[in-house]
Amino acid sequence: LKNEFKGKVKPASELKKNTSSLSTGSLGLDLNLKRPIPIGIHELAGPFGSGKTTISLHILANAQAKGLPTYFVNMERALNDDIVGFIPGLDQDKLVVLNPTTGEEAAEMVLMIFRSIDNAVVVLDSVTSCSATEAVIKKDMNEMTMGVLAKLMSTFLSKVNPLVYDSGGRLILINQVRDQLSP
Repeated sequence: LKNEFKGKVKPASELKKNTSSLSTGSLGLDLNLKRPIPIGIHELAGPFGSGKTTISLHILANAQAKGLPTYFVNMERALNDDIVGFIPGLDQDKLVVLNPTTGEEAAEMVLMIFRSIDNAVVVLDSVTSCSATEAVIKKDMNEMTMGVLAKLMSTFLSKVNPLVYDSGGRLILINQVRDQLSP
């Protein structure tokens, strides 16, 4: 098996140790998580105004303190100087803010980061905003576009998952929980 898949097969004892973790900035949350924000993909989900972006910015500040590159994919367009300036230890000059127009563009930006930069910490704010896909934008308001976001996220996650782990990075997906459908 080793010869057929050269470089792809190794004993479990050689797996990358996932010991590095980043604090959320909240001792209570860190204690409840048991091991805050290890390498991999994570989701912060909650209702509007519950502090998802604030927690993600604290994680980015803690990443910067460890010398890790930090990125914020600003699909919501809600990030501003008031929010960023409020987070102690967050160096605004070291935080790269990306402003994609479509969900596909956001996905490509994130993929590019993890393909080219090791140990990157990327926040995607938000999964819901990625529903502004090219297909949705081109349609009329009354045309159905069911399943477009699900297809985009399925393809994106299958591509980004190995990149995140192989690069030693972290991807934090912010997702807003809704209890009602809009009329």
